[in-house]
Amino acid sequence: MHNIRINKILAFIIQQFFCALVVILLLGTEVFGATHAAFTPGAPAGSYPLSNLDTINMYNGNLNVNFNFTEVIGRGKAKYPISMPINNSKWSVLRGDAS
Repeated sequence: MHNIRINKILAFIIQQFFCALVVILLLGTEVFGATHAAFTPGAPAGSYPLSNLDTINMYNGNLNVNFNFTEVIGRGKAKYPISMPINNSKWSVLRGDAS
């Protein structure tokens, strides 16, 4: 009788451990507060640069465009660029006849 109770408690602990493991694996890094790679702004590593102006993120298909307007120059070598970044996921390629 005593062994049966210990076995039930052990089975319950193992079951809870595996349930917690499955939840952590399904949620991934969202549990720990990290931003998923698909939602990070800017041009991440592995993006395909089209020119010095724009890149395409191959992970999520976003088009990242960065318009550099000017730089604010401070004392010494201090500089700060004035730019307008655009991160757009709603773009498509239109194909048609060239006639």
